[in-house]
Amino acid sequence: MNFEPSFYGNIEMVISRVNQAFDGTYRAMTFAPLKIAGTHPLPAFLHPNPSALSLVLPISSNLSIDNQPDQFSLAQNYPNPFNPATSISYTLPVDAHVSLIIYNMLGQEVATLVDGELSAGEHTATWIASDVPSGMHIYRIEAGTFSAVKQLMLVK
Repeated sequence: MNFEPSFYGNIEMVISRVNQAFDGTYRAMTFAPLKIAGTHPLPAFLHPNPSALSLVLPISSNLSIDNQPDQFSLAQNYPNPFNPATSISYTLPVDAHVSLIIYNMLGQEVATLVDGELSAGEHTATWIASDVPSGMHIYRIEAGTFSAVKQLMLVK
């Protein structure tokens, strides 16, 4: 979709004016929910234009609204290094049997975090390693035909 250059200039001007309204020291008006007062009132910067046309952008048919992942992935654990717990996130584009196992550097299985059928989407497993010695460990995921390995560091 192409717009006239003046359209983009107008958007930039409005964003700039909103940003200027919050330039300076902020003051919290309420804390539950948090509301912050700008340093300048917005009406001083924004003026309604009754002749302005509203902009409606069509949604492309090739966009995924449900945010379904399109590929398998395994993220780095967080936090890393950790003590005593860490989270490991992964995504599945389709339902799959998932196995997520932690190994020590000798290749010995230390913990099984996931072993079963999971639905497509984003998932997170938590490892609480309070009874495991410090050191470098490896975690491996197998989901369908996907397999990946990453390292993590437990520091006590």
